[in-house]
Amino acid sequence: MAQKSSPKQLEQRVRELEKQSEQLKQSEERYRSLVEAVPVSIMAIRNGCILFANPAGARMLGFSDPEEMIGIPVMDVVAPESQQLVSERIERLESGKDNPSAEIALIRQDGIRITVESTSVSFPIDGIPTAVIITHDISDRKEKEEKLQLMQFSIDHALDRIAWIAPDGRFLYANEAACKEMEYTLDEVLSMRVSDVNPSFPIERWAEHYQEVKKRGSMRLETQQIDGDGQIHDIEVSTNVLKFGDLEFMCSFGRDITERRQKKNEINQYKHIVESTNNPIGLVDQNFIYQYVNEPYCRAFNKSANEIIGHSAPDLFGRNFFETVMEPRYKKCFAGENVSYQEWFDLPGWGRRYMDVRYYPFREADRTVAAVVTNIHDITEIKQLDMKLKESQERFRAFMDNIPASVYIKDENDRHIYGTQEAFESVRMKPEEFIGSTTRDLWPPQLADRLIELDQKVMFENIPKITEEWRNTEIGDTRWLRDIKFPITLESGKKLLGGIAIDITEIKQNEQKLQNAYNEIEQLKEKLEQENIYLREEIEVNHRYEEIVGQSTPVMEMLSRAEQVAETDATVLLLGETGTGKELLARSIHKLSPRQNRQMVKVNCAALPATLIESELFGRERGAYTGAMTRQIGRFEIADGSTIFLDEIGELPLDVQAKLLRVLQEGQFERLGSPRTIRVDVRIIASTNRDLARAVAEGIFREDLYYRLNVFSITAPPLRERIEDIPMLVWAFIKEFEKSMGKSIEKIAARSIGALQRYSWPGNIRELRNVVENAMILCKNKTLKLLPPVDSSPKIQKDLSLESIERKHIIEVLKKTSWRVSGEKGAAKLLGLKPTTLEARMKKLGIKRPR
Repeated sequence: MAQKSSPKQLEQRVRELEKQSEQLKQSEERYRSLVEAVPVSIMAIRNGCILFANPAGARMLGFSDPEEMIGIPVMDVVAPESQQLVSERIERLESGKDNPSAEIALIRQDGIRITVESTSVSFPIDGIPTAVIITHDISDRKEKEEKLQLMQFSIDHALDRIAWIAPDGRFLYANEAACKEMEYTLDEVLSMRVSDVNPSFPIERWAEHYQEVKKRGSMRLETQQIDGDGQIHDIEVSTNVLKFGDLEFMCSFGRDITERRQKKNEINQYKHIVESTNNPIGLVDQNFIYQYVNEPYCRAFNKSANEIIGHSAPDLFGRNFFETVMEPRYKKCFAGENVSYQEWFDLPGWGRRYMDVRYYPFREADRTVAAVVTNIHDITEIKQLDMKLKESQERFRAFMDNIPASVYIKDENDRHIYGTQEAFESVRMKPEEFIGSTTRDLWPPQLADRLIELDQKVMFENIPKITEEWRNTEIGDTRWLRDIKFPITLESGKKLLGGIAIDITEIKQNEQKLQNAYNEIEQLKEKLEQENIYLREEIEVNHRYEEIVGQSTPVMEMLSRAEQVAETDATVLLLGETGTGKELLARSIHKLSPRQNRQMVKVNCAALPATLIESELFGRERGAYTGAMTRQIGRFEIADGSTIFLDEIGELPLDVQAKLLRVLQEGQFERLGSPRTIRVDVRIIASTNRDLARAVAEGIFREDLYYRLNVFSITAPPLRERIEDIPMLVWAFIKEFEKSMGKSIEKIAARSIGALQRYSWPGNIRELRNVVENAMILCKNKTLKLLPPVDSSPKIQKDLSLESIERKHIIEVLKKTSWRVSGEKGAAKLLGLKPTTLEARMKKLGIKRPR
């Protein structure tokens, strides 16, 4: 149990408590005086209302006495954009949590908005957590910061280049426009000097320029700057020297005038063009007063520029002409239209001329038309030509309409775009019906298809063609027609088809009469002819090879292979005996190839000495060997882009074969005496009468060259395998010798042809040509007698009996006719025997067809 205090102790305790209370009261008074004296606003807030405010807080919010603020809801003095923030901060304070400092917008009693920096803590008053908020008005500072930011933003986003430059030429600052146009970052610019971007101001000259600007106070100049990509720009610069505290610097404002200079140059160029042109050009204002004319305008009117400029168009052209011809068109142009017209003008300086006149609106910056530009072009000659053309067209139309044939023109879509009167009447159509019609509109489908197909060939091949005679039997038309169709190419490149349809009914009827008469003559001729002769008219040579004559199976097979390979660049090896026409075949392949426009180069390998063949083929330089006095281009260089024909390729020396192999493989070689490699594009055709495979085996011909040459081989058949071609060949040779000998041959005895066909022809076509030439020399009339040559070469025969020779000859002829006995191409015909006679001889001699 606690000891009870004495009255004296209680009295002492009371005095101590009174002393402590007095000290606490004095302390509270000191703190209150301090809070009221500080220039910073202090407020206490509880339950969303102001519990306490010091005088500084009242003054800040426009109250005369802090007591007026007691009990006011705090949101009454908070700006709407800050209310959410303040509400969250008070909620934290009243829950005993402090807040970091923040900027808050408040509204004074007089409605003025202020910005304060707020620091708030949670403080227990009477044991209850209370929000104590200390604020400082930063409105002035905020306004100054915003102004500074605005100034900085304006400078950075200015269109002109702005830079601050130190006296030593270093960049102190550059705005965004300067950095962007110089194509450097700000950090890069701040590490540079003016001399790095402006070649006009090297370091040694900069100090002088800086002092000059400082002396003048300001300077405007045009200079050049180099951007980050090395491009040079024309710059207009305004500079002055400023001093800020201890800092002195040059303030530079620059503007890129590259485009302006270019436009100025363009204007000067346009002015030069206007002054240099031969076209009269003038400028007329809205009162039709001349503001400008060029020299040709003055010459046209035989006046000086001063006599025209300042005067009106009616004075120059005459009021009547101006009002009727020019004024209405001027008004259209002043309304914003481009105007053009052609008219005859009587010009004092040029006489009567036909002019193409163009009016163009001359607009101000606001797009209003302030004047009209007049451009006059003299087209008198064109007008005169046009008049002549119209006159010519009229004559042409009169001529075409009186041609006794249907003339028409069609476009690429088969539509008629022109026709004569005869054409309209021929198809029983009116002109407006005919123009625009197609072939299918005029003729039955089957006939139209044939005509359209021919039209397309004419336009595609660009070659005129004549149709077969035809008539429209579906409508009972008795007329026979024939079309001459030809391509038309305009200067624009557009293709048309022209046609002339001729009525050949009368010609057709006369032909039929002639044919009937001819048939009758033929019948009489057959009765009168005692001897079977070959007439020139019966021999037809119809193929694409002008120099190769023949229609036998071996020849047609040879020509077929030639056509297959002609359009390629493949190497061709021609095989065959001497005199079979390998050179003619090579020339025909070349003519059918894409290289036909270049001359084929021929080299006879057997005729060239071994010491010269290499220089002939590949060329030589001067001094390449003893006796080489001049430079010589080889045959391969001459044949570049064309075809080279290597005749008798088997006679090439081995060392030349190696060089030829390189040309085949790589298309390149070197001249003798030159290290320079020459590349050529040459198509090679080679020929030989030797067995190259055997030559390879004997080591006298390179195997690799043989396989390079033998890409595509064609064998020229010997004459003994194509005896049915002998009549055609004979007539071809006769035609050749007729020109040189001045003779005319009309027929050949059939027995002569038979004798030629029974001969073996070891010399082939060349030997036959010699036989024909010899006979032509001896011939004294129009009938040619031919005998095969006597074979004088020594032969060793085991069996020389007549029966043996006859048996051998019959077998050879049967082989040539594929063992066909009868018929026009049978062995009996070639041997001059009846089929039954030949069959009897075969049976007697024991000749049987092999199985």
